Amino acid sequence: MNYFCKRLKPDNTQKLRELIRFCIVGIIATGIHCGIYLLAVNIAYTVGHVISFCANFVLSVYFLLQSAPSFKKSVGFAASHLIKTI
Repeated sequence: MNYFCKRLKPDNTQKLRELIRFCIVGIIATGIHCGIYLLAVNIAYTVGHVISFCANFVLSVYFLLQSAPSFKKSVGFAASHLIKTI
């Protein structure tokens, strides 16, 4: 950066430094934004998966099997989905 600053007029040196600082701030802000977006996408995906799993269990027990839910059924259902996921 010193090489460029020596060849520029004093007024242009200030503008170059301002441009570089502007770019650094923009890069940092973009990185923060992308990081938060990726975190939010992962959280939203996980929450959606859990809600879908619960709805699938309730609908399967009441609508498909036409019976009452129980702890034993929920464990079996969770185990079958765990095996499917792996």
